[in-house]
Amino acid sequence: MCLLPGPLPQLLGLGWLRSWAAVKPAGMFPLHWPPGWLRAVTAGALFLWLLARALYLVDPGRTVQGLPQPSPGGTGPASADSCHRLPPLDWLHDVVLGPFWKEVFARGFVLTALATHIPLWAAVLLSSLLFAAGHDAPLVGHLYLFLAGIAFSAVYLRTGSLAPAIFLHAYNNMHT
Repeated sequence: MCLLPGPLPQLLGLGWLRSWAAVKPAGMFPLHWPPGWLRAVTAGALFLWLLARALYLVDPGRTVQGLPQPSPGGTGPASADSCHRLPPLDWLHDVVLGPFWKEVFARGFVLTALATHIPLWAAVLLSSLLFAAGHDAPLVGHLYLFLAGIAFSAVYLRTGSLAPAIFLHAYNNMHT
């Protein structure tokens, strides 16, 4: 069965998904650590890092999440230390619970349900669009979140498990 029929995926730059997404999602909420998960998460982390740097070139005054860049000297309210020091409850929300529930909803439920009714590439795009729309971010941030949603979907589809996508999402939240 062809997962990505027609020329539209190639026009959107999603032709790579045809060969990389070898399987459709396996069940609604699969949580296991399959072989190859580390390679998929590493590739996703590298993609997100490169994407963040590219979008920083577009809007150099802000990070992808819309927060001010750390000051060069490391002093003041926007220093690198203060940006990454979250109170425990914020850390629990941003790095543990947020990624878990967002991935369960966007990939485990929405992507899986859509992939049973429409082509996989369209399901990936729609679930990523919904994922980006569910965040409060500037325009550049929404573009980043949409592309990050595609990366999280690719990791989920490649591994057949939500666990690596949750891990990558948590890693992304720690560093953006």
